[in-house]
This record gives sequence, C-alpha cells and structure tokens, in this order.
Amino acid sequence: MDAEGFAKRYGIAAHEYTFGRPHLASGAPLENYAALQASLPIYCVDVFAIDPTGRVLLGLRKAKPVQGILWTTGGRKYRNERIAACGARHFRKDFEVSIAESRFGYLDHACLYFDEREQAPQDVGADCPVSMLGLLLTQEESGAIREMGELQQIVFMEYEEAQQKAEAYIRRGLELLREYYDAARELQLNRP
Repeated sequence: MDAEGFAKRYGIAAHEYTFGRPHLASGAPLENYAALQASLPIYCVDVFAIDPTGRVLLGLRKAKPVQGILWTTGGRKYRNERIAACGARHFRKDFEVSIAESRFGYLDHACLYFDEREQAPQDVGADCPVSMLGLLLTQEESGAIREMGELQQIVFMEYEEAQQKAEAYIRRGLELLREYYDAARELQLNRP
C-alpha cells in the first residue's frame, strides 16, 4: 500500500459526506438521553489507540452496558459532530490528552446491541452503531495518559495479551488497529 492508498483506506474524509452547509454539533441534554435511547439508536465512536511500541490502550468501563469489561475509550456522538471531533472529545475527557482531529484514522463500522444500559429504564437495552477509529500515539502522549473519564484501571497492554482477554468486538478493533499500525510503520507515517 502506498501513501495515497493509506489515506484512502484510513482517512476519515473518505468516509464522511456533507450535503450543503454543515450545521454546528449539538448534544441532547442528559435528561433526554434515556428517552432517546429507548426509541432510537445512539451513534457512538470508539477510539482504538496504540503506542509506538505496539501496545494497545485499554481499561475497564465504569458504566453499563459494558461495566467491568475490558474496553476502549469512546462514547456517543453528538448531532452534526464530525467523527474525528467525537473521538478527540472522548479521548480528552477520558485521558486529559488533546489529540488533533487529523490524527484519527477510520478503521471500520460495527453495530453493538446490549440487553441493558445505565439510564432508566435499564431493561430496554441499547442499540449502538459505532465508528471504530484508530490512533497512533506518540511516546509523549502515551506518558501523559491519565484516568479521568469512563475507563478505570487503564493500561497499555501487549497486543497478544489484549487479544486473549478482550471481547469479540474489541478483538476485531484491535486486529484493524494492528493493520493500521503496521501500514503506517511500513510507510513511515505517524498518522493518515
């Protein structure tokens, strides 16, 4: 794969389309979030991050629907919020590290279905289409990671160990992240 092919495969611009003038991003007030989630899918973005040595960033989620499960950072996307802006917002919220939107690469799309959720009524579950983003961290960024948001017991884990411990969705994201990491290293790139 050459640099142009890499940008076409992983560049977020190749996966977002705007018709007309884009509107400003806006989030629903949290008091309406449960009602929205009970009737509509909630679009999310998950960020799969890897450090320069190939270790992946994971932690245990604090809240349902994946409470206590080895997971990655991410969460709901606001209306009209660009995918990379959402990834950057969640990364900053969870780790207190600011990452430029241009640093995120598009990995894939998945749909996650859960039988419960954090908000009442909990028994209606959650329906979450998800954009999976990749992030190649610098050594400095890796060292600046702080436990701030939705994840606890955060750790940089060897890829093979993470593949053994993680759920199927996270394992798939890690496979895609590893391909992204290897392609970037081969092309001597640090981002798409």
